[in-house]
Amino acid sequence: MGTVGTIWSGYSVSYAGMSTAQRSLGVTSSNLSNTNTEGYTRKRAVGEEVCVSGSGNAVGIGVNVQSILRIRNQFLDLQYRQQNTQTGYSQGKNALLENLQEVVDEFNAPKGETDTGLQQTMTDFFNSWTELAKDPSSASAKSSVLETADALVGTFNEISTTLQTFRESMADNVRDGVKDVNTLAGKITELNQRILEAETHNVEASDLRDARDLLIDKVSGLVNVTASEQNNGMVNLYVNGISLVNGNTAREMEVTGNTDLKVQWKGLDENVSLTGGSLKAYMEEADPAGTETVTAIPHDWQTTQNASALTTLTNGLNDLATTIALAVNKIYNMDPANALYDATKDFFQPASGSVMKLGNIKVSDTIKADYTTIKANSDGTAGNNDVAKQIGAVLNDGQYFKCDGIEMTLGTFYSSAISWLGTAGDTAAAEYNTQSGLLTQIEGQRKDLSAVSMDEEMSTMLTYQHAYSASARVMNVVDTLVAGLIADLGGR
Repeated sequence: MGTVGTIWSGYSVSYAGMSTAQRSLGVTSSNLSNTNTEGYTRKRAVGEEVCVSGSGNAVGIGVNVQSILRIRNQFLDLQYRQQNTQTGYSQGKNALLENLQEVVDEFNAPKGETDTGLQQTMTDFFNSWTELAKDPSSASAKSSVLETADALVGTFNEISTTLQTFRESMADNVRDGVKDVNTLAGKITELNQRILEAETHNVEASDLRDARDLLIDKVSGLVNVTASEQNNGMVNLYVNGISLVNGNTAREMEVTGNTDLKVQWKGLDENVSLTGGSLKAYMEEADPAGTETVTAIPHDWQTTQNASALTTLTNGLNDLATTIALAVNKIYNMDPANALYDATKDFFQPASGSVMKLGNIKVSDTIKADYTTIKANSDGTAGNNDVAKQIGAVLNDGQYFKCDGIEMTLGTFYSSAISWLGTAGDTAAAEYNTQSGLLTQIEGQRKDLSAVSMDEEMSTMLTYQHAYSASARVMNVVDTLVAGLIADLGGR
């Protein structure tokens, strides 16, 4: 290589070094400015040597930035999203059970501490019958029976309304969750298109990729999703094998039904297969499937038959309310003459329709209109108290109540339902703590790899600054040589 070639080679090497160092400084500066940006992945400029062929040999003429590398591990991303799906599900369950426990606590005041707790209202109701048995003709005792009956029915109705509000809230969460999935999927398709266009024109798109990865992370908390990056840089998303995002198009989900909700693929008339995520938890709790109707006593309440904690609790309290009503009616309507059963003579009746259940029980209109018609005996004989006495004894009678096949008294049955709720809540809390702990651990591993370290970036910045200064000095030397050469040529 001649003198002129050597000089121009010097210019090329020094200029390339300065340009590469400057661009690398820009990447480092971007890292520092995004230290606290959610979803940001630290980046590094990857350089490569630039060579030209001459006289059969490859000659280096500097360095060039080959690409901007995102410091990220796809395996950790996969682990994080799988764990985020499980954590989203357990979080949804735990939040509901925490709220259920708070509500039930309001109705679970211990006997004697308040007159508004469910246990106290049940005790007061049956005790009023015991008092009536002492004086079967007492108008004040009959008035007390009606008053405590109204209080008991009112408490059950309030509980029913509260539980129904929870179920409606879960249904709203399903609708909101589906909207969020559709919105996120739409944004991912937009980013897919922008990334394709940018990288097709050799424009850096690592920040767009960061934004897309963050959106995929959010989707994974709502629904079980897998991601697959294509050769063109676009990412496809699948929910149990069915495409949610395919390049720059998205398939939407929709919620159908009012009480019997379904999450379906829009236009396919096919249910979305939910195996995890908060959306699955909300769907389980919003689904009324498994809700029981009690028409005979004793009814055996099972504590493990429903995936929905809300349905299980509702069934337990429905069993309690309906069994009380059926047990009272069975005694109240006893007829020594074995006449045909007459539902119009029952003490408790359905508020609407023909079937009593939690929230659909009322005191007979006839009794409400005239409490003195409340009967204390089966045959109208003065002084007879067989009806009042037997109803008062229901409180501690084990023949009417069962839980998982075990006979128990009214109070014990109620306690078992509340105990189940406490155990289920503790289990859900432990599961959520475990899952969130694992998620935090994986997120920590991702941050160790991908998060920006101020110390490391400052050290890297100094390295690039020195590289820039060194290349500038080379160029200064070349300038000096050129100036000297020009002076020598001009002096001839």
